[in-house]
Amino acid sequence: MKPNPTALLIDADRPIRRLLRTVLEPQHYKVYEAESGHIGVTEAVIRRPDVIILDLALPDMDGLTALLQIR
Repeated sequence: MKPNPTALLIDADRPIRRLLRTVLEPQHYKVYEAESGHIGVTEAVIRRPDVIILDLALPDMDGLTALLQIR
C-alpha cells in the first residue's frame, strides 16, 4: 500500500462517516466522503481510493448498484 493511502466513505449518515474518519486518519489515511451513491461513484472514479467503505442503504441508489458502477 502507498505511504499515504486513501479511503472513500460512502454513507448518508454523517455520524458514521465522522466515526470512520476518526478511526482512519490516525492510521495516516487521507479520507474522502460522499453522502450519496451518485457522488460516491463520481468520487471513486476521480480519486481512485485504495479502499472504499460503502453503505448498502443509500438514499439515491442501492449500494450494490453503486458498487457495480464503480467496478
